[in-house]
Amino acid sequence: MSVENILIDGTALFQDNTENAGVVETGLFDGSAVNTGTTTTAAFSGTAANHGTVVEEATFTDSAINTGTVAVAEFTGSASNAGTVTEEAVFADTTTNSGVVSGTATFSGSAENDGGTVAGAAVFADTATNTGVISGAVVFSGDAVNNGTVAEAIFLGNSQNGGTVTLSATFAENAGNLATGLIQGDAVFADNTVNAGTVDGNAEIAATANGEQGTVAGSVTTYTQPDGAFAYGYFSGGSKTAPASYATVVYQVGSFWYKYDASGNGALATGNYSDGTSMFTFTNGVKGAAYGAPVKNGAYTDYYYINGVAQSSVNSTPQLTVDTGEYYYYTAGGLGVVANGNFSNFAFANGAIYSDYTSSIAHQVIDASEYYSYTAGVASLTQGYQYNIVVGGSYYFIDGIQTNLQANGDNWFADGAYDTWNNLFYIAGQPFTGTSYWASSVDEYGVYGSRTDFVAGVETYSGPNV
Repeated sequence: MSVENILIDGTALFQDNTENAGVVETGLFDGSAVNTGTTTTAAFSGTAANHGTVVEEATFTDSAINTGTVAVAEFTGSASNAGTVTEEAVFADTTTNSGVVSGTATFSGSAENDGGTVAGAAVFADTATNTGVISGAVVFSGDAVNNGTVAEAIFLGNSQNGGTVTLSATFAENAGNLATGLIQGDAVFADNTVNAGTVDGNAEIAATANGEQGTVAGSVTTYTQPDGAFAYGYFSGGSKTAPASYATVVYQVGSFWYKYDASGNGALATGNYSDGTSMFTFTNGVKGAAYGAPVKNGAYTDYYYINGVAQSSVNSTPQLTVDTGEYYYYTAGGLGVVANGNFSNFAFANGAIYSDYTSSIAHQVIDASEYYSYTAGVASLTQGYQYNIVVGGSYYFIDGIQTNLQANGDNWFADGAYDTWNNLFYIAGQPFTGTSYWASSVDEYGVYGSRTDFVAGVETYSGPNV
């Protein structure tokens, strides 16, 4: 028996042979449930099917199928699309597309564009295969294969072209144009690539590449790697190298954006990066919406920000992050790194200060008035007697405040006053037993006129030195 829905303004679960023929905000379809109505978002699992409309996003897992219309869709497991995805589609695992993707598409795992059509750009990774038609630019990487028809393509890794490229193609790393492969326009063969197929236009072939097996109808010239940004790397002087600010800035090559690592190796940009001017969110090399970076300035665990923009170059001095309480230093690219090592006269371990490497006593000036000591990275206001706080002097502290100065010898007290901590008088960090004399009471013969006696830090007498 079929059970139908008319209107649910919320989340609804459809199982077994139930059906949504109405309107649902969020629909969950499992078993053999179907959607012939409209949902804003939806998830299809089991053998569930969408024959209707999903206005925003939908996920299809297991053996679920879409024969309807979805704006943004993700297919995993052995799910398939035989309908229409109007904006963006992701195919993973063993999923297939025999329908239409009006926007962009990504195929990974052993997913296949099985006779389907993609109007926008596409990416094939791992062992994904194209046997359909793609009108936008395409990147094949890993062991991906093109056995269909694409307009403009870049082949990286060990990917192969056994189909047709109607415009131009670039082969880099270990990619190749198979005997069945046809490039109707011009082609570039860099690195260790192979042309065993046909190029109707002109071909540039690197000295390290093999182009002798194939046919080139146009001219053949030697390809020499220029400097700059390419899909397969960033080059300077003909060698791969990291571009400036490589950790935060991405570069556009053709229809896609690429991020480079410290060795200059390229990969399709995914994440939040600057295009050289502003921050954007990138997915598989496609630029998305502007990225809302933190509006606060200063040090964070990810990057250092000024006016909400991640900086490409900042002071490398460790700075206390606002979100974790750990100390970080920042690379030339503005990337936050947990502080380890010696910076600004302090030794850091896993983001915490554990010693002052310039003296035996750990210390730090806070707000130019209070002094802190550190034990196992934990800060506490300095108490008692501390050495080497200021070059040439030793000081006594109460709650981080410098109080009495020991100049030399027995001149302990200044201006007839002294301070205690926990009601005890300390010298060299220990409760004092003995006699101290007033520095202000010495006469012309060098005799002190006043003294104070202590036992275990407790004052027992204070008065004339008689």
